[in-house]
Amino acid sequence: MAPKATNASSLDAFFSSYNKNTNSSLKTIDSFLGFLVVLGGLQFLYAILVGTYPFNSFLSGFISCVGQFVITVGFRMSLTSQDENGVKSKWSPFSSNKRAFLEFCFSSIVLHFFAVNFLG
Repeated sequence: MAPKATNASSLDAFFSSYNKNTNSSLKTIDSFLGFLVVLGGLQFLYAILVGTYPFNSFLSGFISCVGQFVITVGFRMSLTSQDENGVKSKWSPFSSNKRAFLEFCFSSIVLHFFAVNFLG
């Protein structure tokens, strides 16, 4: 009978595969996504513990974190839409990584413009 895989060995295999197969730019994007999750969680926790007196400020900050997370996930997906040979997938709407980065920057600027505008 084969030994059962434990959660620790599965996580260890996942992280070793992630470190081996993921380039540093995607790791940077992944750490930024983790930062956004922590920041959104802290804002939500603060709103629960202290209150949401300036409600526009809470909504602006929290929605800004969630929106930036969604935009960054879309950017990461556009960067990883290549097969093993480096050929772009036919489902990818971006012709190059430069265009994907420019759309990421433009959409981030628009998101934060509306978030700051929402503050009042």
